[in-house]
Amino acid sequence: ADSESDLDLLVLNNLDLGSQDDFDVSHVPLNGQTLEITLVPITAFQQDLKKGNPFALAVLRHGVELYDDGCVRELRDMAPPKPAREAVLAQVAAAKQRLSRGDLRAAATHALNARRLAANNVEVSCHLERLSPPATLNLEDVEGWIREGEENVG
Repeated sequence: ADSESDLDLLVLNNLDLGSQDDFDVSHVPLNGQTLEITLVPITAFQQDLKKGNPFALAVLRHGVELYDDGCVRELRDMAPPKPAREAVLAQVAAAKQRLSRGDLRAAATHALNARRLAANNVEVSCHLERLSPPATLNLEDVEGWIREGEENVG
């Protein structure tokens, strides 16, 4: 892991934390970094997955199981083939809103995320630098990325 990396551990559980949507996050210092441990009820994760939630899809596509009692295989079998249309459109709407406020950098981040999701790439980020933008941002590029997200939403 480099200095830009973080360590995340997602634990899917059958614990009743009070509500199906409740989850618990802890941060633990580890060798100069922070380990984030998130406990998520499996039923909530399953619902997000069925809805095509990009985070849930990314966990199944790119996550590494440390322990699996067969649950991960079942989740992969139920996973939709691509992110939900609503996820793409939410990024497009956020990009347009940021653009209307004159925040080109935030608009570019959302537009690139929309473009990625529309292309079935669930590796989204809230950090523009992680989305491989050109060296200089301009309005025409951002507007083009927004159009690509809209046109390819499926």
